[in-house]
Amino acid sequence: MAGNSTETCFGVLLRGSLEAAAGGRPLGALRPGAVLGALAPFRGGACAHDVIATSDAAVAIMGCRQLERMRRAKDGPSRSAAAKLNALLARCALADEPRAA
Repeated sequence: MAGNSTETCFGVLLRGSLEAAAGGRPLGALRPGAVLGALAPFRGGACAHDVIATSDAAVAIMGCRQLERMRRAKDGPSRSAAAKLNALLARCALADEPRAA
């Protein structure tokens, strides 16, 4: 999830371990449940940190454009899910992304 991806996304680490880094400087280990890229939707897609796998890992990801489509959906369940995701991302962003679980 480097900051130069074509579609910025955020995600949740499902299994494995990752190392967060900024400017090549290690910031700490991330474990399952960690939210990655929480600031991206609020910064116009810009990523603050790089994440490097330190073991086999699985990450569930979603693009910022996909979240925006959910926010604008006509059906209630999509809008509700988008609101919950947005609240989670905001909490993680306020706690200083990346957030270890």
